[in-house]
Amino acid sequence: MEDITLINVGFLEHETESDNVLVFEHWMKKNPGARVYDLQHLGKRERNSQTMRAATNTMQLTSSRGFEREGFAPTRKTSPPMRSRRYSVDVITAEPWVRMPRELSEHGQLQVRLTNNQKYRESLGLGLATSVRHLEPVPPPTPVLSFPDPHRYPVLGLFKAFYPWAFDPNYDHNRTSQSMYLELGTACLHNESVHLIKACNSATYGPECWMRGESLGMALEVLRRDMNGDAFDIGVADENAAQMMNYANLYGDARASGYDSMRQQFGDKKWIFILVNDAIPIKSDGPMGEGTHWSLIALDRIHNTAHYYDSLWIGRRDQAVRAIGIIKGALAILEEQEQLWSFREEYESPHQGRENTFLYDEGACGPFVWKMTEWLMTRIRRYRDNNDEARCSLMLFQGFPDHFREYFNSRDVRHQMLASIAIRKATQVGTEATDAHDVAALKGCQDVTLIGPAPEMVIPPRLRYTSGIVDWDLPLRRPYNTHSRNNSNSSLDTNTSNSSSNSSRKRSHDSMEE
Repeated sequence: MEDITLINVGFLEHETESDNVLVFEHWMKKNPGARVYDLQHLGKRERNSQTMRAATNTMQLTSSRGFEREGFAPTRKTSPPMRSRRYSVDVITAEPWVRMPRELSEHGQLQVRLTNNQKYRESLGLGLATSVRHLEPVPPPTPVLSFPDPHRYPVLGLFKAFYPWAFDPNYDHNRTSQSMYLELGTACLHNESVHLIKACNSATYGPECWMRGESLGMALEVLRRDMNGDAFDIGVADENAAQMMNYANLYGDARASGYDSMRQQFGDKKWIFILVNDAIPIKSDGPMGEGTHWSLIALDRIHNTAHYYDSLWIGRRDQAVRAIGIIKGALAILEEQEQLWSFREEYESPHQGRENTFLYDEGACGPFVWKMTEWLMTRIRRYRDNNDEARCSLMLFQGFPDHFREYFNSRDVRHQMLASIAIRKATQVGTEATDAHDVAALKGCQDVTLIGPAPEMVIPPRLRYTSGIVDWDLPLRRPYNTHSRNNSNSSLDTNTSNSSSNSSRKRSHDSMEE
């Protein structure tokens, strides 16, 4: 009988166990004289160990999980505690990194060297080939597992949140029901609008430099949640809510059931920020189109004062009339007594061009609204933290534009808005991935419950993107200009809202025509 010696048997990492068995059986048919020992002498530890592998363009990761530790561990702790896992992890990195192609020849699927060459045998220290040798091939390995989804941890999902199309071959760039990027309450943002937040040049992006309503509305809602707005009784109304408030005023149907959701959303809020677009009609038969300018209303329900901030057209009658209409509708929906409220145009509103350290943004009104809202929310929080909300005024003090200019760069604000939305997206995806992972990990486990929060992964600060709370370095009780405040207040009567003839105005604002 021919001498046959098995020198090496290797299996592809990505082959399944059944494929390996078939290949091995095919080899045995070609070598009927070979005998294979029973594999029972192999330790249970070796036969039950599990391997996880992953490869990217820059690294290869391999991990082995030990004896009788089948299945993934849940992300959170359990009660009663589950058996601990022990892992060995190897990471290989190189520059440049070349990945081996997955398609290999049949010869590469199973490398079996059969030889009776004496010199080759002596080089391996195998001695003389004089009789049939018992063969003991490497047993087919257990299937190689993939690693758990790393996007369970938001910091590892930031890149995917910023560039989702790089991970999803079916990414939908069009505005369809399947192209929703993020939903938070009533705010929603489609895929196509995400990176248009950074558009500030009309030569490249056309009218997209005027920020879309869904983009600005989502950024404001994320800002509210980042600042824990519910705990501080802060609400944000997007352009759709502002439109409904305006209709409630124009048609006098604020008590209708269609506004119940708004009453529920804003009924317990002490401060409400309303996003205003200049396309909202002033009259019931007024035209509706696509607007080109954003402004902001802030309702202070503690002092019964409605503040109007505009970075371009403050003092113009048509803008004031639109704002007053929205305010009246909001008060009617919330069942407030309109006669107790006063309307204040904030003439110290910073100019989106002059008080902007970035000179090439052709649609800076959106970033202005976001930054102004951040400043006002920060002010509210600081007074509330000091148990002094009764003294918290949303009026802008004299000289505020010069102070605002130190913090306002519309390009940076656009990136900050996008970053905050991407973080919220990564957090939402991480929560969903964690829940799915834990359900799968506990499948088949009886009387086991999850306890405590999921662990948080921390990355170096230089890689973190957070909206945060900007320290504006403002004293809590800055003296206000009483003369300016008294002269700029008016009732919610549209006939008295034209303040263009107000002689006590402290500074002038350029209009679009100027």
